[in-house]
Amino acid sequence: MRRNRGLMIWVLVFGFWVLSDGHSAHAQTLAVRAETVLTVSKGTLKNGVVLVRDGKIAAVGANVKIPKGAKVIQAKVVMPGLIDAHSYLGCYNETDEPIDALTPELRVCDAFDPQHPMLQRARRAGITTACIAPGNANVIAGQVSIIKLGATPQILWGNAGVKFSISTDATNPQRNPTSRAGLVELVRTALNGAKDGKAVSSTAQTDLMLGFPTALDERCRALRAVLNGQRRVCVHAPTADDVENALALMDEFKLKGCLLHANEAAEVCDLLKERKIPVVLGPLHFSDSEKTLKNAGKLANAGVKVAFCTDAPFSDPASLRLSAHLAVKYGMTPDAALRALTLNAAEILGIAHRVGSIEVGKDADLLLLSGEPLNLTSRVEAVIIDGKVFRQD
Repeated sequence: MRRNRGLMIWVLVFGFWVLSDGHSAHAQTLAVRAETVLTVSKGTLKNGVVLVRDGKIAAVGANVKIPKGAKVIQAKVVMPGLIDAHSYLGCYNETDEPIDALTPELRVCDAFDPQHPMLQRARRAGITTACIAPGNANVIAGQVSIIKLGATPQILWGNAGVKFSISTDATNPQRNPTSRAGLVELVRTALNGAKDGKAVSSTAQTDLMLGFPTALDERCRALRAVLNGQRRVCVHAPTADDVENALALMDEFKLKGCLLHANEAAEVCDLLKERKIPVVLGPLHFSDSEKTLKNAGKLANAGVKVAFCTDAPFSDPASLRLSAHLAVKYGMTPDAALRALTLNAAEILGIAHRVGSIEVGKDADLLLLSGEPLNLTSRVEAVIIDGKVFRQD
């Protein structure tokens, strides 16, 4: 018994030492040694090493010393994890309020299911971070959220902005608005009302509606955050007319944000560049028109910041890399396409301080590939999220 008691004390002391040490078992140092390191923000390294500690990138370079005992992974190519700039991951068919077209207080994260199988599929496609959003059926649809696709997908940022839909998708013959002109005026009415502390609805409300499901003053609070620049707007504007309406509203109310699914935005790329308004495109498909496929390249070449999205689960998560591949095929430079998959998306979403490039101090979200990322024959061999390795096998 004396021997067992001594052994138990030794185990407890050793366990305490491991847990208190900076390089404990659950914070193991990881070194990714790759033939090509695509940092995105600081060029390309040949035969480089990315050192990961405590879920963060600790060092990057060609001559990084690998600590003794570190776990070493060999890769052909390592790059930042892909960022999906707009999706409905984990929120299938639960993103639109069917009665009222003005729901800025709606939080899409309340409908998020971390067990949805499509989340794992997205991670296997190389996506480490994604924006989830309400649908396109409401004029002011609600608040977008940012999620991390780790072992247990989680909300990184519950209110990362408010989604608007300035397109015929938000019109409905059964309720207001019934026309494009009507929806633009409804947005103006809602924003002006928020300035005066007055909640606006697209349908008649009674006192019985107050407090169900949320108090109407939550609408004012959500829109005031947009009006004072604390939150960005993501404006669904697929056609050139929609883009012009979106720009007019953004100018009138001094809104900050991006355009979504703006497949004809290249027609006004000079205006977008002048206003520094980025554009989120996709998902692109082989069957799309040449005009749509050339849109990304024209925008990027004109100096407009571009990112890609999947709209998953309505499109396969693998469509993110496909969108970049097709954009390059139709005029976008490979460097611009790579940034669109990573750093541009992070900057548009307001999370570039954490993800989007391989830099010291950022989250260790990495994608390991068998070849060039824009080559669709290159396989995703492993995904690393916050320092945790997910191998494809």
